[in-house]
Amino acid sequence: MAEIPPHRPFSAAARQENVARLGQEEFDLLIIGGGITGVAAARDAAMRGFRTVLIEKDDFGSGTSGRSSRLIHGGIRYLEYYQFKLVFESCSERRVMRHVAPRLVRPIPFLYPLYRGRKPAPWKMRAGLTLYDAMGLFQNVQNHRWLRPAEAQRREPLIAGQGLLGAARFYDAQVDDARLTLTTAKSAHLHGAVLVNHARVDGLMRGVEGQVIGTRVVDELDGLEVEARAKVVVNTAGVWVDTVREMDEHYDGA
Repeated sequence: MAEIPPHRPFSAAARQENVARLGQEEFDLLIIGGGITGVAAARDAAMRGFRTVLIEKDDFGSGTSGRSSRLIHGGIRYLEYYQFKLVFESCSERRVMRHVAPRLVRPIPFLYPLYRGRKPAPWKMRAGLTLYDAMGLFQNVQNHRWLRPAEAQRREPLIAGQGLLGAARFYDAQVDDARLTLTTAKSAHLHGAVLVNHARVDGLMRGVEGQVIGTRVVDELDGLEVEARAKVVVNTAGVWVDTVREMDEHYDGA
């Protein structure tokens, strides 16, 4: 296990130090991809004392992690398919995110109007939202409320009034996805992880027994090529995950 190095700012200067370290050290864990999955894994590993390095070909969070719906939701739609475990886990994680990142994750109310002759029926919506509250252990910002037509239109004047039976009001959460990714990356850095962005993985290296022992890395800013070695390599490249897998000569497409 590695000791946490002295604090240094998360900056361009720190990046240059990290590039220099790539070819000088053997790491416990090398992570390919600097989206939210990669930086969160780097943070977790660094906090556990593992010597961790992360390589990102562009900016942190510039891929899928910066193009999400920005919702931290409990998965209410999955109740219809009886995926109760998934909804419970999602509600639990929503609660955790609101606790650990309150300045980035904020409550957002939803108003769901229901109309005569259309699905779902009010009783079914109420039952579903009561179950949704229960899946969140009744610890969301507020439990759901049923609004009569007049109150629903007062809160949202633009909804159609003809045939309106009422509306359900419930909460999920919204997040600044790119900022969450960057904040997590900074936390990983502060706990000793070596993070390098604008660095492209150009190939995988194998040991004498055929195991992956690292990657060849090209610094996109100055063209420097280095070999980064690690005991374990993790691919969190998002939509480019297969591009990385295809660098492995043993990859069979499965």
